Amino acid sequence: MRLKSHVRFGERDGENRIERFMYGVSVSTLRDPSPSPDDVSVTRSIVLAGKLLDLAVIDHIIIGHNGRYVSLKERGLGFEEHVAESPEGYYLRETEVIYTYTRDQALSDGVLIDVTAMAKEAGFSCPAAITAALYAELNPNSREGSFGQSYEGRLWDVLFMAQMAARRAIWDSQTVFCVNLAVCPEKRGRLQKHLLNLWLIIGPGDQHEPVITIGFMEDL
Repeated sequence: MRLKSHVRFGERDGENRIERFMYGVSVSTLRDPSPSPDDVSVTRSIVLAGKLLDLAVIDHIIIGHNGRYVSLKERGLGFEEHVAESPEGYYLRETEVIYTYTRDQALSDGVLIDVTAMAKEAGFSCPAAITAALYAELNPNSREGSFGQSYEGRLWDVLFMAQMAARRAIWDSQTVFCVNLAVCPEKRGRLQKHLLNLWLIIGPGDQHEPVITIGFMEDL
């Protein structure tokens, strides 16, 4: 969950002038601060806005628990070459689409993780993907692994429960379902139940084909 997202402006001494810049900061309550499609889209919008204002965008940082953070600039998400144009290069019109972030791009960037093969085993007939944040939650730490927890087993639980939820919501394009994970700290402690509240969305893909996306509400 993203608690807050801010865009900040700053100044620093440059060569014979004061340089003005922008940067974005988002705070996450999730254990893994992996960027969502919305985070990438917001970053790209900040970069475009910076070009219009003639302001460099330094970075967009997502801050998670225990000092963990992700730099979208280091990952190259939202800072692509084709947005690095001069302000004069932009002519904004009401009907103009500036940029579209496709599902294929999200899969290539690692913002979405393809799980189609196992989803078909669970009963789905169309391509399926989970968000990077959910992928991080499903990957057990070493201690959880010693108790028999695995990414594949956890993913199967998610897909099985998603398939059951989809059957109940046959006329809806989205539904909510829950999955219990057995988790424990990295160094010590017993396995405990950890409830994941997840969303399943069925929508059009890049070619308007039906596709499935599963993840946390704030990532969809």
